[in-house]
Amino acid sequence: MQEGSTNQEGAYLEVKEISCIGILEIPLIEEAWPVQSEYEDGKYMPKCESGSAESGNLVIKDSLRGGLFRSISVLNEGMEVRFTDIWGEVYTYNIVSVSEKANRSSDGDLVLVTQNRYTGNEKRIYLDSV
Repeated sequence: MQEGSTNQEGAYLEVKEISCIGILEIPLIEEAWPVQSEYEDGKYMPKCESGSAESGNLVIKDSLRGGLFRSISVLNEGMEVRFTDIWGEVYTYNIVSVSEKANRSSDGDLVLVTQNRYTGNEKRIYLDSV
């Protein structure tokens, strides 16, 4: 990560000139992504769709082009996912359920969302804090 900054909406760090709120990691499959605070044209990073790790209602959506979270299809209940915010606070979660229903409301401390850009089908993975 690069320099830190604060704007009116909160704190963030910049990664390649993109404001990010932290890093999402899935240790079992050795994947990690910076999570941007909002979609920016031409950027291929997941984004914070809503909530925060601190409040226990963080929703992270795949990049606009999709495909970054393809590897999450191999995840099963009980697997660990971590989110590290810009202050270095590490939040650890375990998967509690996977849903193919786009209309289901968030019922986890962390929700990962991926959408098939060709069919529009959405997959949500719900996680609870450890």
